[in-house]
Amino acid sequence: MHVFTFEELLTELFTERWSSPDTQASYHVSVRALQRHIQTDYPSEVTKRMVYAWRAEVVRQPGQSEGISPVSWNSYIRHLKSLYNFGLNSGYLPGKTNPFAKVDLKPPQTKAKTLPKGAIHKIRTLLREYVHAEESGQNGKTYIHPAWFWLTVVEMLYHTGIRRRQLVHIRICDIDLKQEQFICSAAGAKNLAEKTLPLHHDLIPLLERLIRESLRRGAKRTDQLFNVNRFSVRHRRETMNAGQIGAFFKRLSSRLAMKLSPHRCRHSFATELMIGERADIHLTQRLMCHLDIRSTMVYVDVPVPRLKRYLLQRGTGQDELLQG
Repeated sequence: MHVFTFEELLTELFTERWSSPDTQASYHVSVRALQRHIQTDYPSEVTKRMVYAWRAEVVRQPGQSEGISPVSWNSYIRHLKSLYNFGLNSGYLPGKTNPFAKVDLKPPQTKAKTLPKGAIHKIRTLLREYVHAEESGQNGKTYIHPAWFWLTVVEMLYHTGIRRRQLVHIRICDIDLKQEQFICSAAGAKNLAEKTLPLHHDLIPLLERLIRESLRRGAKRTDQLFNVNRFSVRHRRETMNAGQIGAFFKRLSSRLAMKLSPHRCRHSFATELMIGERADIHLTQRLMCHLDIRSTMVYVDVPVPRLKRYLLQRGTGQDELLQG
């Protein structure tokens, strides 16, 4: 029987099951993380005891700063368990037991990490200053270039709650400015589901400029819409990837001395939708493109003042005490 290497097993998996480039990259990252601890090229050599030892070594303990979080650990395990299930079910791996079964961790239930208070105002102020500097012919002095493009990226993430992978898959033809809506393609979605979502009216002038400038530089309507490489000599790629968005947010975080990321924009979007008396979890689920409403429940956080009003409806029991 042929003894499969990790690379061969991954090749078979991606041949038999279609996977997006991002999904394939996640599998490779998980395998490399495993191999840093268990130095073998052969999946059949990995035992459950080895996995337990790996978990004990790398997962961050409560109160410690070093190590990976339970969420990161579970991400590795999810991909490795799937890879081994494929290998076992296809007969590429010997035996019947998956060493990655039941080794995931229950992460602590914490609030979703949102943008810091006042962050969106500070981001807008900074980027608008850079836009003014660029339009005044001071391109060399701006820290982030082109500022008008990145302002559009921030506003799109903030007003739609989409992931950065979804953003880079939006084509020019996916934007309907008249109907103020856009197609969020299946290519960038975790659940591979295409959705049509509304556009906030504040986005319309920003998107009009982005589309106009893109077409002026020779882009076709079927081309990627958010592509910084069209507008900046600092970037040499033909298309923009999610990594470039991540790099921008790192520069922005450094400049403003606060933790900022596309996913914090997404968390803020959902959290703010779920605040208030008229919050609708089903509409929020639709806007977030969640298939399972339990994913949306993470963002339900009733404000303390509302809890207090509800508590006070109970009364104090003083009337009964006086009557007694």
